[in-house]
Amino acid sequence: MPFFIFLAKQPIINKQIAVISRTVVLSLLLKSINQFNTRLIESIPPASGRCRENKIYLMRISVFRKSHFNASHRIHNPKWDDQKNFEVFGKCSNPYFHGHNYNLEVKVTGEVDQETGYVIDLKKLNEIINLYVIERFDHKNLNIEVEPFQTMIPSSENICIQIWNILRGYLDEKYDLSVRLYESERNFVEYPATV
Repeated sequence: MPFFIFLAKQPIINKQIAVISRTVVLSLLLKSINQFNTRLIESIPPASGRCRENKIYLMRISVFRKSHFNASHRIHNPKWDDQKNFEVFGKCSNPYFHGHNYNLEVKVTGEVDQETGYVIDLKKLNEIINLYVIERFDHKNLNIEVEPFQTMIPSSENICIQIWNILRGYLDEKYDLSVRLYESERNFVEYPATV
């Protein structure tokens, strides 16, 4: 229980002391709240992006683009026999492969461009995703048709990292990039990992 509520509920032994004590505590509390609010308000840039001294704040924000593709794969370690692969990977090690309807979420974080109001033009981001990711992965057998998965296990983790690497090569370094890949509604991965 906060001290001021505790104090307010105490029996009044000496009315004069109680009134003074409550008044002091309440005035200290209000002073503390006002100081906190003042610091909080001063630390938040106005919506225009300018402060009282006409300094421009760097307004970092994240934008997202969703996409999807369908692909088949087999989770299989070629160094192991079929028995061990089945023990570790279960049905995902089916030698006849299996497929997923992957959902992709790309997050780009950066400063708002003062001329466009954009972090990045989402139409251009969508073109990059479609041209370099979707065209490469959609309706493909990842183990057979997509580099580097002929020599790398095409787990969701590895697919996500590869997509991040592809996109990173086509986006300006001024942007922070994160990729989230959903293998199903309940299973998804994100790279880089957030703490």
